[in-house]
Amino acid sequence: MVRVPVSGQVYVHYSQIYVESEPEGGPPPMDEAFAGQRSGLCGAAVPGALWLITGLHTGRLGFVVEIHDEEPPLDPTWEDVVEVSFRPQSDRSLLVQWAGEAVWELGLDRTDHRVRYCARGMDEGNRLDTAVDEPAPDSYLLQFWSAPPRSDRVIRQTSRYAASRHRYARALPPPPTPEQRAEAERLAREAQERAEAAQERESERRQWGGQLPSPALRAVGGNVRGLLRYDSDLVHLLAASSPDVQRAVARLAARRACEAAGLTEVPWFADALTALEAERPLPPPFHDAALLEQALVSDPRLPRRSVPPAIPPQGEPGSVTVFRDDYTSVIDVGDSPLRPETPVQAYAASPAVRAAAEREPLRAAVEAVWHAVHTTGDQYTDLLTEIRSACARPAEE
Repeated sequence: MVRVPVSGQVYVHYSQIYVESEPEGGPPPMDEAFAGQRSGLCGAAVPGALWLITGLHTGRLGFVVEIHDEEPPLDPTWEDVVEVSFRPQSDRSLLVQWAGEAVWELGLDRTDHRVRYCARGMDEGNRLDTAVDEPAPDSYLLQFWSAPPRSDRVIRQTSRYAASRHRYARALPPPPTPEQRAEAERLAREAQERAEAAQERESERRQWGGQLPSPALRAVGGNVRGLLRYDSDLVHLLAASSPDVQRAVARLAARRACEAAGLTEVPWFADALTALEAERPLPPPFHDAALLEQALVSDPRLPRRSVPPAIPPQGEPGSVTVFRDDYTSVIDVGDSPLRPETPVQAYAASPAVRAAAEREPLRAAVEAVWHAVHTTGDQYTDLLTEIRSACARPAEE
């Protein structure tokens, strides 16, 4: 029984057409396809691919593909005949024109095959070179059948062109052994992994203001990426500081935020600042998000101040996200607060106070400074200058 998936004309460029079965597709380099072979017409040295040579350089020529159940008899009318072994690397095998201009499904089983490539009129096709509007003088037959792998063979050689192709193949260095190929693939994979890792590090370095973050800084989360937009060097300086300095910076940021908002004379804000200095738990209403929001809205003693937005050196101020246990909200800095009657600066300063009481010192410092920046608004550069100086001083000062 024989199946004929291709019968008619195919178009060749550069005297080439291919069988491909790799999922990624694409023929191997010619030297690799023919390395170690005696045959120069059907390159099968790279698993899963066949590189087929024609006499005609460019144009349409007759081409037939046959799939047999067993080895077919050799037709004596074919002038040049070679045999190779081939095993598809996937469940899809294709006859492919140059650059993938056309493909034909071959429907080969994923098992070992013997392949016979037969040619007629190769010298005439080579002399003509191009056949676009006229019939090509050369034609080809490609036959497959199941068989154990064995060395390639030149069954019949008639044309001078085929002889030159055989000489080309025999002059090539032998192909790499499976072990050499595996080692080369391993080295290439490791080089690719190193390149990708370097690219990721460079991308992360850019995201973190020109230097890689410490593990502790990377783990902070919250608004650390936002603070980078205002002063990335300060963020890294905070991360390199001692826990005592980080805690002192958090307290300083909370106090400056309250001062900017005019809140230091409001008793429950003053009590919170005192608790921070004494490293005691925050008093009511700071211990409960709902009570704090209610106090911000209802206490008539709070100054009703707005503040121009804190715009970073590049870009817009955006929104402040507050992550505090059960207290999560978004504040549109410089715009209306969550309620029209809520004083914007007080609403921005209160999370700075809560942040300063965070258990982890670096997170406390980053979050308190972040909220203090938005409390001070367009005067934030003075705040960051003071914070930078505080990082250089011993905590007890």
